[in-house]
Amino acid sequence: MKIWVLLICIAVGIGAVALLAVSSRRKQKELMRVQKLKGSPFYRELSPYVRYVRHRALDQILIERDQIIFKGMNPPEVLCRFSLSDRHMRFMDKGKLWSMVQLLSNEIPDLRDPKRYRLRSYKVTRANGEKDKAWEYIARAGYKSYVLRTLQWRAAGRDE
Repeated sequence: MKIWVLLICIAVGIGAVALLAVSSRRKQKELMRVQKLKGSPFYRELSPYVRYVRHRALDQILIERDQIIFKGMNPPEVLCRFSLSDRHMRFMDKGKLWSMVQLLSNEIPDLRDPKRYRLRSYKVTRANGEKDKAWEYIARAGYKSYVLRTLQWRAAGRDE
């Protein structure tokens, strides 16, 4: 009976080590994809947009296979739109799309704060009926009200 318990413990330990190794390798591959994307001509064209919105109050960032849209909080408007089809670039596949989500969270530090932004996936239905997966960062309600309240105070001259 004691031998079976020992064998089960050894098997569970080996399984845990294998899962850790696979997880580590997956994270390493994702990091390599993000680094490759950051050095690509695609990101070189996108980087001025990212620098422009980095220190703005963002309400939403939509990351779709054919475009990236940055929406501001005050005034609620589209700050900028980066369209791949307008630049005659290939659309992003699922892997590149997820790498872009990760890269934007690295480049815009506020997106990593779960108290400020939430990341969610959604489906986009194209004109031909095809469905694509897309991602969006959305400002949380508490953070949004804090930013808007702060902007109102500054406009009223009470930012002492």
